[in-house]
Amino acid sequence: MISSVLLMAAVIAAISIMLAGIRPAVTSLQDSILLDQMEGSLLSIDSAVKKVAAEPEGSRRTMALKIAKARLVVNGSEDSIEYLLETDSEAMSPRTSAHTGSLEVISQPGIKSFEGNYTRGGNNIAAYILENRHLKAYFRSAGSREAHTPINTSGLLLAVYQKDLDLWQEGILEVSVDGQEASKAGLGYTELAERGEGLPYATVSAYVNSSYMQYYVNFTLESGMDFLQIRGGAA
Repeated sequence: MISSVLLMAAVIAAISIMLAGIRPAVTSLQDSILLDQMEGSLLSIDSAVKKVAAEPEGSRRTMALKIAKARLVVNGSEDSIEYLLETDSEAMSPRTSAHTGSLEVISQPGIKSFEGNYTRGGNNIAAYILENRHLKAYFRSAGSREAHTPINTSGLLLAVYQKDLDLWQEGILEVSVDGQEASKAGLGYTELAERGEGLPYATVSAYVNSSYMQYYVNFTLESGMDFLQIRGGAA
C-alpha cells in the first residue's frame, strides 16, 4: 500500500497567486473530489485577494472553507496557504510536476533545498543542503559556471546526517572515472539546481574538468527516500 502526501499551496500576494500542489490521477474518487473542492477554494481565495487589493485600504472579505481529511496550513513566513492530503491511493509517479495556468502540480512534496554552511567539527564551509525527513546532506559550494575553481571529488560530499539513526557520516565519497587517479581532481564548480521547500526532489551537480576527462556528477535526493542517487557522465 502506498502512502503519498499531496500538497496544494497558494502564495497570496497583492496581485497574484501561485498554487503549488498535487493534481494526481487519484484512484480514490473521494480523494479526487476533495482535491477538486480545495482547488476551487484556493482559486476563490485568489479572486478575493485580487479584489481586495484593488479596493481602498481596510477592505476585507470573509470566506468559509470546508477542510476534510487534510490539513490547511497558513505559513506567514512564506505568505502561503498549504493544503496537505495524505492518501493510500497511488497518486502519481515520483518527481512528477505539471503546470496548468496558475496551478503548479507537484508529486510527493517533502524536499527542502537551500544554501547554508557546514559547521560541524569547527568547520565553516559554504554548502548546498538537501534535506528530507530521513537525510540531511551537505555538499561543498565551489566556483560557478563562469568562474571555475580547483575541485577535488573527495570533498564534494561534506557530510550526511541520517536522522532515523541519529548518525553523521563524513568523508564517505570519492569520485573517479575508469579508476584513474587523474580524474579525481581538476577545475570546476558545483551548483544547486532547485531551491525551495515542498519539492519532490532536488539535485546538486558538480562539473569537473580533470586532466583525464571532463565530466559531471549529479547528486539527487527524493522525497521519502533514505539514500542519495548519484549519476554522472561525460560533459
